[in-house]
Amino acid sequence: MCRTPHPSPENFALKALAIVAWGAAPGPGLGHDSGLKARAKSSQHQNLYPQANTVIPSPYKCARASRPSIPLLLLPLLLIGCKSAPLSTPAAVTDTAPAANYPARPTTAPAQFKTFHHANSSFTLVVPEKASNDEISALVWQLRDAARTHSFDKLHIPQKQVDADGSTVWFHIYRGTKCAPEKYAPGNPPCGASYHAAGDYTLAPTTKPPWDKGVLHNSNAQQTDLWNPDAPYTGPSTR
Repeated sequence: MCRTPHPSPENFALKALAIVAWGAAPGPGLGHDSGLKARAKSSQHQNLYPQANTVIPSPYKCARASRPSIPLLLLPLLLIGCKSAPLSTPAAVTDTAPAANYPARPTTAPAQFKTFHHANSSFTLVVPEKASNDEISALVWQLRDAARTHSFDKLHIPQKQVDADGSTVWFHIYRGTKCAPEKYAPGNPPCGASYHAAGDYTLAPTTKPPWDKGVLHNSNAQQTDLWNPDAPYTGPSTR
């Protein structure tokens, strides 16, 4: 904002005389001589008071000179409005996949079985046709316990054969003998092209620690993992 300094009383009188003297034109009231005399007087005042020669700035010129253009006034607002907001730190990505649920170890007694066939690191075990899912699951857990304690001999499965079979050993459990030969018998599978085992136990005895997996096969062609194969082994409860 442009502010014209307040003139002193002396300057104000001189400016008033100058305006009257120079602004008076010849006319009926003053006449041509009056205008000349007024100019002469103002000239004397100008000599006596040189500050009277100071050019009086027009208030309108001051206003026009001091008024900033609209873009200049808006510049700070534009700078504030265009200031980029700080980037927010992205939230940590968490794994939203649901945790797998494994069934509890069954308390039912394992199904009775017999070794139906053994070859190529694969054991085929046969259980009664009416064996329940819990009994088959308990048998898979029983095989796991024998593998971790090196006690297959107690189950009438030669421990030496298991140890000699290599890096991976498979145990396939069938209800009855009808479909049991499907993995090794020549010709067409006895029960069709699909897999008909009721349960499986897979063992990798040479890894440290040993790795194993137990699966229960349901009648609707779906399977249920009985435990987390990557979790530490927990033996049967002694309670």
